[in-house]
Amino acid sequence: MARLNESSLIAARLAARLGHERVYPVDDHTGDIAGHPINEETFGTQMRQIWDNPASAERLAAYQEWQEQVEDGTLSVLEWYRHLNTDEQARLAMRSDFGAAAGSPLPGNAGRKYLAYWETRNLRMVANLRQVIGDERRVLAIVGVSHKPYYERYLRMTSDVRLVDTSVVLKID
Repeated sequence: MARLNESSLIAARLAARLGHERVYPVDDHTGDIAGHPINEETFGTQMRQIWDNPASAERLAAYQEWQEQVEDGTLSVLEWYRHLNTDEQARLAMRSDFGAAAGSPLPGNAGRKYLAYWETRNLRMVANLRQVIGDERRVLAIVGVSHKPYYERYLRMTSDVRLVDTSVVLKID
């Protein structure tokens, strides 16, 4: 893989360590056109305005603090992931990003277009994951923290998928 991401940095290494033969990619950008047409310049300006909110500032400050603690060795990467995956951080991500986009009064509907793209992408990612799960498989899905609430919401609607709390998975043996 030419790009370093969670597939190469975490998933492939973990799969190899656990003796699994492959990693199934599920990310899907086929819905990127869901919010189109957009004026790139206006859209970018409006999204920066939408994201300029107190919840985003709080989220960024916490992230920077944890990053500094990882760099100085007072916080392990695993502890950092635990912080990122708390319900509190999920709520903050939703308020700072998607909630702010949904409530944006700006003309041009940049927030709504962004949500159309993001929700379509997540629906397709979860559909791809559901296909991989098939029947009687255990699956570890590794996604960015902003995808997690969508995964949980959509997977809870499936008939035979049981979600395990992230804190159970992110433990030190």
